[in-house]
Amino acid sequence: MDKIISCIKCQKTFIVTVQMQYIYYCKNFSLPKRCPQCLEERKESREREAERQRKLLYESVKKSYR
Repeated sequence: MDKIISCIKCQKTFIVTVQMQYIYYCKNFSLPKRCPQCLEERKESREREAERQRKLLYESVKKSYR
């Protein structure tokens, strides 16, 4: 049976199909807590932060070799 879950970030409801539940179960994952839109936003935010950290590290290494 499909499950209706409320997103912990935006409170919108979204459906987790039986097929998705099975995939999560097989991988020993818990069911998602965020809707697909919030998951995408979180992924993009994490990617931006990782890029920012790489640039900071690059700049600090570059300065140390001067």
